[in-house]
Amino acid sequence: MRKPTLVLTLAVLFVGTLCAQIPDTPAGRQFSAWLAAFNSGDRDTMQQFFDKSMPFGRIEQDMTIRNQTGGFDVKKVEESGDGRVVVLVQERGPGKQFTRITMNVGAAAPYQVAGLRFQPAQPPPDMAPPKMTEVEAEAARKGVPFRQFSAWLDAFNSGDRTRIGQFLEANYPSMKVDAQMNFRERTGGFEFRALEQATATTLTGLMQERDSDQFARFNVAVEPDEPHRIARFGINGIPRPAEFPVARLSEAEVIAALRAKVEKDAAADRFAGTVLLAKGGKVLFSGAYGGADREKKVANKLDTRFRIGSMNKMFTAVSILQLVQGGKIKLTDPLGKYITDYPNPDVASKVTIHQLLTHTGGTGDIFGPEYNAHRLELRTLNDYVALYGKRAPAFEPGNRWEYSKLWHGAAWRCGGKSQRAELLRLCGGAYL
Repeated sequence: MRKPTLVLTLAVLFVGTLCAQIPDTPAGRQFSAWLAAFNSGDRDTMQQFFDKSMPFGRIEQDMTIRNQTGGFDVKKVEESGDGRVVVLVQERGPGKQFTRITMNVGAAAPYQVAGLRFQPAQPPPDMAPPKMTEVEAEAARKGVPFRQFSAWLDAFNSGDRTRIGQFLEANYPSMKVDAQMNFRERTGGFEFRALEQATATTLTGLMQERDSDQFARFNVAVEPDEPHRIARFGINGIPRPAEFPVARLSEAEVIAALRAKVEKDAAADRFAGTVLLAKGGKVLFSGAYGGADREKKVANKLDTRFRIGSMNKMFTAVSILQLVQGGKIKLTDPLGKYITDYPNPDVASKVTIHQLLTHTGGTGDIFGPEYNAHRLELRTLNDYVALYGKRAPAFEPGNRWEYSKLWHGAAWRCGGKSQRAELLRLCGGAYL
């Protein structure tokens, strides 16, 4: 059941507390409305915001984040404009972690949310919690939260499904063993690095992935009564803390470390591909690992070609911007200026090159029934445009963000034959 009165009340309360911090711009107003709905923890309130202002929102995803964090308090506005706002917030929950939230909105009314991004952030120096003393850390290590965390870490690092399952069943029954095994495979396990905060039922600290330089902050909350099962356990990637600097290596040490890493991962079947390290035009290291075709036992070579999926978009974007820099293309021009035969006139006349590159043109995805019916016929970029190019924009171009796989083919075709030849040169043949 919808609760419009609740939405209004929350909005009034929120504006009363945060209007001095959040700017009165289209982006600022949308951020305030989103945060009011998010902090309410009410599913209907959040869904109403999505329906009105953020159609791409996923209610389950936001509810999960809300339950994990307890909501957010605004600490600092780092960037502000009509179409974009960047805000540093802090969790209301026991973890008290900082997060940087970036919101982009459409260029015209009703200024719907075009994108919402969460990034773990380090607290500013003046907001960082005091470091634990040795006495406090020693006391925390004797507490129930640390005991549960240590038992989980031992089981998780073992990689043994039975052992992990037994721990979860006894101590963290809401967590699925399949999810933990998948997480273990991706991280290789963790090494405990430091404690940050502790209470009788909560613990916050730092870990580092065994298979990378990635750091993570963990937050554990246990039930106050025996057997003190884990009530909440969050793990979030964070920038590398300053107190754990990366050791500087000589060139020879870098090459040796790289060789050891790829050989280890290839032997464990965690990597198959090619590696090249160069400096100043000189190749320092190169190698090919794993199989290009396992069934036929064809090994990878340095000149093996790989399907790299949507990573092509990065090459296209850089190449387009190089053409812009050279005065051959303008980001503000509609794509119809360069693709004069584009089938849908609304897309051709309204969608700009900038909107193609930023997924705000509404050109849509390619996967679905049409793709399944014609996938064997789709051999060139022109084939994709011919199949999907008749579609109208899914929304008013520029009004919101929605991931689009079609923009790649459209952006590639922008301009005439000479521009495409230049793109091909800039991309190093990536589209052949």
